[in-house]
Amino acid sequence: MMILPSFEARGGIASVVRGYRGSELEKRYDIRYIETYCDGGKAAKLCKALAAYLRFIRELIVFRPDMLHIHSSFGASFYRKLPFIWAGALLKIPVINHVHGSEIDRFYRDASNLEKKLKKSAFQSCAAVIALTDSWKKCFEDTWQLQNVSVVKNYGRLTEQSENWKENTVLFLGFLSRLKGCMDIPKIASLVKREIPEGQFVLAGSGNAAEIREIRELAAQYGVQDNLLFPGWITGGEKEKMLQEATLFFLPSYTEAMPVSILEAMGCGLSVVSSDVGGIPQLVEHGRNGFLCEPGDAEAFAAAIVQLLQNPELREKMGAAGREFVKAEYSLQKHIDCVSQIYESLF
Repeated sequence: MMILPSFEARGGIASVVRGYRGSELEKRYDIRYIETYCDGGKAAKLCKALAAYLRFIRELIVFRPDMLHIHSSFGASFYRKLPFIWAGALLKIPVINHVHGSEIDRFYRDASNLEKKLKKSAFQSCAAVIALTDSWKKCFEDTWQLQNVSVVKNYGRLTEQSENWKENTVLFLGFLSRLKGCMDIPKIASLVKREIPEGQFVLAGSGNAAEIREIRELAAQYGVQDNLLFPGWITGGEKEKMLQEATLFFLPSYTEAMPVSILEAMGCGLSVVSSDVGGIPQLVEHGRNGFLCEPGDAEAFAAAIVQLLQNPELREKMGAAGREFVKAEYSLQKHIDCVSQIYESLF
């Protein structure tokens, strides 16, 4: 039984689990999905969670799973998944906690003593914990005293860049927020505009109204309101089309886990400019398939973007290197094989 957000939800977890539908994983195992979260208002989210708990109780009686595979993050996601973890421990059903959130240290460090005990107890009651990177694995082992942590990388899909790609188009995919570095983009765009006046930054994503309004106000202050486009949250074929038509991919985050958006961009043959945080350096090798900069360093980001926009040969070389890297190291098949190995170890 797999506990996960809605397949239609926004965010990295949904991007990962969507690949399970119709995959080799479903051929190997009889998987029942229970969706605990959906996009929308508080009432819709509450109804979704309550319906998930009711269905879970019914499935325990009728289906009695051999294993629970829980996809979790931090904050509300952790507490929403707690009843499933407790139920698994009580009923002696092995629980795999697949952790996707990007701030493991802060999630534990900033908690009260009571919360720390609760969180550590929950994780220690799991039969296995999946981390996305080696550094996360070490953090779980050193800080949380866990002995059952495995690393399973996210994956990217391979697609071809369109022949109708748009010149001087910088694509961002994700939540439009301060943590994603979006407040820095207007300044970066203004620096790029000095060299390439026609440069376009496509901010494909969503966020809360206040933060989006702040980004637009900053764009006006820097005189780049016409250089920033806001198409909203895109998925499926629309997202694939935007990736295929972009010139390069840009992610200036202050915190990240292992962003699926970068893997998708590299799988499409795009060179990448991103920040040197979280699991990103495992994906982007500076100078080989992209450029890495310190978060908030607008001048360095702008210089990297300008260099790639003005150098098609370098851009193509880096894009090809990234695509081959995803094909060799971050394929869906490798991801499924790793998950299957953990399943088999617990049966």
